[in-house]
Amino acid sequence: MGDFIHTFVDLHLYNNHLVQARELLQREDKPLPKLEINLQQDDLMYFIDNQCHKMSWEQISEVVKLTGYEHSGKLKGEVSV
Repeated sequence: MGDFIHTFVDLHLYNNHLVQARELLQREDKPLPKLEINLQQDDLMYFIDNQCHKMSWEQISEVVKLTGYEHSGKLKGEVSV
């Protein structure tokens, strides 16, 4: 079992989203969710490359589960063009 660490590389914040960004930064942290991947073989890339496209969403959701996720509500903003 290992850790999955994600980094946003190309993240944009537009002027008309500053209010929502400030609200987001003021929110209380929630407990982190857990991504559980239950593979018969230990090769995640093999599963992604060779099996996912053959499976229905219901079958995939039996293998990959997100547990303990709590949202903090919507942040509404206009689309920037």
